[in-house]
Amino acid sequence: MSNRASSVAQAEPDESGDIRGPSFFPQPDDFSDYVGVPIGEFYGPRKVLVSLDLLRTLIGLAAAGVAYDPSFYEGKYQDLREASKEGLIKDLYEHFVNQGYFERRAGSREQAFPVDEAWYLSEYPDVGAGIKAGTIDSASEHYFSTGRKEGRLPSSKVSSAVEKLIGHLRSE
Repeated sequence: MSNRASSVAQAEPDESGDIRGPSFFPQPDDFSDYVGVPIGEFYGPRKVLVSLDLLRTLIGLAAAGVAYDPSFYEGKYQDLREASKEGLIKDLYEHFVNQGYFERRAGSREQAFPVDEAWYLSEYPDVGAGIKAGTIDSASEHYFSTGRKEGRLPSSKVSSAVEKLIGHLRSE
């Protein structure tokens, strides 16, 4: 597959040094669940309206818009840090866009922990009731184990375009 995502600019730090970007992007399993193809098969030529290689490229391009923090990425993943030092990986950002995202690696702390706990509990009172009853550990645990598959959103910052996309995918 060609490296089309490398031409997409990565997020730049603001005055405080923080990397800014979208607060939410669906997890690879979300796409896998919606198209009924195991995430491990996202590398093949199987078709779901378009080839999975094309779909993977498109998702990779979209992943390029996700907040990326090079210090976080290198610090979180020892194997990548070592591979980079050995010259096996030349550019960790390109690795994230073309491989890391599909390996379920977070590109930033924001992506690793996307759930706004307070908002999630106010939006979904049943989750709060489950926490009080001891059947759910936290809003984040609920979102990753069940909520995302139910179409629940992790925070109020999710754009209306993503809400529309999720609604469309759930209706098919």
